[in-house]
Amino acid sequence: MTDTCEAGFCGIGKWAGTAEVFDGQGRFISNAADQRFARTVDEDGRVRIDLAFIGPLKFAGHYTIKEQGTHRIYEGPANTGSAESVGPNAVDANSYWASTGLSQRFLLVKLPSGDRQLHLSLMSRGEQPLYTIVSESSLVPDDGQANIPGLIPGISYDFAQDPTAGRGEALIHRSGTW
Repeated sequence: MTDTCEAGFCGIGKWAGTAEVFDGQGRFISNAADQRFARTVDEDGRVRIDLAFIGPLKFAGHYTIKEQGTHRIYEGPANTGSAESVGPNAVDANSYWASTGLSQRFLLVKLPSGDRQLHLSLMSRGEQPLYTIVSESSLVPDDGQANIPGLIPGISYDFAQDPTAGRGEALIHRSGTW
């Protein structure tokens, strides 16, 4: 499978990561787990994404991505919308997640090493921001041994007053990564 799409990278492969979830006012709510499997599924080059996100909001399902020049169309059923390539390693998307009833502004960036992705999601219902999600995922190697970055054991109750969500620093504050 190739990881190159006409409209930027596809992120082909299995990805596993963690996220920090904040409420609409920027207060930490919880850590979360994020898994994605991206693969090319037909001769048209569509990419199928199977995913599961487990945190204060939960959803699982799949959707396909169809390229149209520098844009991508998210065809559902889990996620519908569109994205634009903002370089060879990044996409900016607007979409709707039917299972949650939330709209999403999404920035996904693959780091130059090729084995890490950073995500910033702004989730809203209408004009009301509900969640900000900052996450990092690693490509799961062929041997299946996922090195999930930043996995913090514990429960959200214990981290409710911790501005770094149990880490030495918040994902978005790490020097040089963002």
